[in-house]
Amino acid sequence: MTTDKISTTLKLPTLLVEKCKVHYNTENASKALNNALADFLLLPLEKQELRSFALHNIVPNVEDRRNVLSFPIRIPKALFQIIGTLSERNFSEIVSMMLSQVLYIASHPTCACVSDLKLLRVMGNKWDKEMQAAIENIKATAVRDTWTTSVETCAGGLGIYSTFKFSQNEILNDLDWKKINLYRAIQENPRELIIQARSLAVDQVTFDRLKEFIKNTQPTSAVDYAIAAAYLYLNLNSYRNTGATMDNNASEARYFNALSSIHSLHQRLKERTTSGKPDTTIFNLDIFEIIKRYRKQMDVLFIIDPPYLNADVYNSKKMNLVKKNMSI
Repeated sequence: MTTDKISTTLKLPTLLVEKCKVHYNTENASKALNNALADFLLLPLEKQELRSFALHNIVPNVEDRRNVLSFPIRIPKALFQIIGTLSERNFSEIVSMMLSQVLYIASHPTCACVSDLKLLRVMGNKWDKEMQAAIENIKATAVRDTWTTSVETCAGGLGIYSTFKFSQNEILNDLDWKKINLYRAIQENPRELIIQARSLAVDQVTFDRLKEFIKNTQPTSAVDYAIAAAYLYLNLNSYRNTGATMDNNASEARYFNALSSIHSLHQRLKERTTSGKPDTTIFNLDIFEIIKRYRKQMDVLFIIDPPYLNADVYNSKKMNLVKKNMSI
């Protein structure tokens, strides 16, 4: 979680905290509470409700609800500030309802998150019905249904990956580091990402600040969550999703609703093979490099959906891409 933390004391039902520690398999109350609070923000917007009914179901006995203790915890500053904006209720009461809502949904599968993997909006996304039908038709006419490995050379907005599964071992690649950095953030630690993303106000000042912040971004080997959050924010709140101009229709409700797809996409990206290894491996390589890496491996399906050469990331490189040949 974010390193910038503050110390605070929460007055919470003891049994609620104990249930939280069991759910997150830890004796560390701070860790359990922080995980639960971040998971609340990952819920679909319509399930981020601050209602007492969940607490009454998680802790049905009135005396247990009244058995309150003070719990000193360290909480990310950004998360602390987000919680303070959710309601005018007492801070501990807000946290209590957030925790109980997460535990209630976890214990009731019918309340689980709706599987909606649509997140980034980029040029050429394959989420529309016609493209999905075309891909389904291609898959149906294939010699077989599955391969050992599939390599998506130009993953883009994950319009294919999010809907279709061609193999157990899936490779995602894209030349745009900012996209890949975001996907790695979602795969590795969506809680960190949601805290940073939800702490951003949807207004022109924030938009301009993040646009300047990300302008001269340099690729790094480690996941950069601040850049991931900024890139996602600019994509979701900009006109035609280019990150250039703020959309006049941008709003917190629309932005927060889009962020709820992070949880479902994380579930898809973290799937494991039978050997326990990550099902999806993510690369940030040149298209031809990723093909070279896997072309000699047996039983590989290459999913090659060439990028639009007028997309920003390719503008400075399109002549080199056009001149390259396929002698690999």
